[in-house]
Amino acid sequence: MIHWHENIEILFLEKGVGEVFIDERIVHAKKGDIVVINSEEIHSTRNIDEELVYSCLIIDKAFCERMGFFVDEQHICSLVENEEIHKKINSIKKELKEKNDFYIPAVMSEVIEILTDLYRKYQFTKREYVKNKNIEMVKSGISYIKKHFYEQPSVDDIANHAGYSKYYFCRCFKEITGYTVNSYINSVKIEHAKELLTTHNQSVSEVSEICGFSDISYFTKIFKKYTGVSPQKYKG
Repeated sequence: MIHWHENIEILFLEKGVGEVFIDERIVHAKKGDIVVINSEEIHSTRNIDEELVYSCLIIDKAFCERMGFFVDEQHICSLVENEEIHKKINSIKKELKEKNDFYIPAVMSEVIEILTDLYRKYQFTKREYVKNKNIEMVKSGISYIKKHFYEQPSVDDIANHAGYSKYYFCRCFKEITGYTVNSYINSVKIEHAKELLTTHNQSVSEVSEICGFSDISYFTKIFKKYTGVSPQKYKG
């Protein structure tokens, strides 16, 4: 699902071919490629082959800044080819799987080395990166939806928060994200419902209410539309 956050996200393509949507750009990636999503970039991923496999490393913004990588001032190129970075991510996966003594500092060390490689070889200053006001508007709307989805926010509420007319906001939102505002609200609700159904002990009716659905039959209908199965079956 299209979203954004302050952290850096790094995708390591291991199998297949995919498209990564970053702000208004499409990055075509294949096996062996590294895709970097900088702080505050709207993004989503779509497979082109039947099977797309990638590892995802999300690096906390605060951690980056403690280590001297200032993500607000510098950007990394979106598409990178670097075999050494692939080796480091495989080392991280091995450490996390085996959990030997001192695996946490070992992982942190590898992450710092990855960031160092990226910023030394592939970074450019943010002054070269011109912000698009429509992207910023949509990001503001997405943030509002994620914070208030359970309150049944109206499109007017979201557009007013973003500071634009309802018509202009809805048109730009669809152009940039591929979603209507209401379908995006429902997708956020369903993502939250999936998490609750698999990690908490609430009933389906409780999850429906928590996620802002006033009618359980409508919740079931929307859940099945987005996942292909009923919430009861998804919960197991």
